[in-house]
Amino acid sequence: MGYALEVKTHYSVAEYLEHEELSAVRSEYFRGELFAMAGTSDAHNEIAGNVYALFKTRKGGDACKAYIENIKVELLPGVYYVYPDVVLTCDARDREDRYVKRYPKVLVEVLSPGTEAYDRRHKLPRYLALPSLEALLLVSQSEVHAE
Repeated sequence: MGYALEVKTHYSVAEYLEHEELSAVRSEYFRGELFAMAGTSDAHNEIAGNVYALFKTRKGGDACKAYIENIKVELLPGVYYVYPDVVLTCDARDREDRYVKRYPKVLVEVLSPGTEAYDRRHKLPRYLALPSLEALLLVSQSEVHAE
């Protein structure tokens, strides 16, 4: 007879960050709980890719770095970590950690029917509270609309 695997339901931030480095599945973190990220549609992927490409091809040197989909942003230290679709950071302190950005200048979320309410209700207020944030772009993938 085999042994039942223990299902862990609460993680420290250190455990979460270690888990994310080793896992093939991305998870957002809120107060010790992990929330697996769903896959994206082709429209979602294309929109995020186009925005990322615009950031990468801008003139202005290497002071700013753009990242797409797989970089975490710390919204509340030790409490809330998320994966925006595109991140632009110009703060040298963000080069110290390869996996987590804490001082984003611009964040982009491509809204899907399944995640729009969560993004607006939970992420949006915390995004807007980031002192470093200068712009937040919300893009619909189901209609021609951005805000």
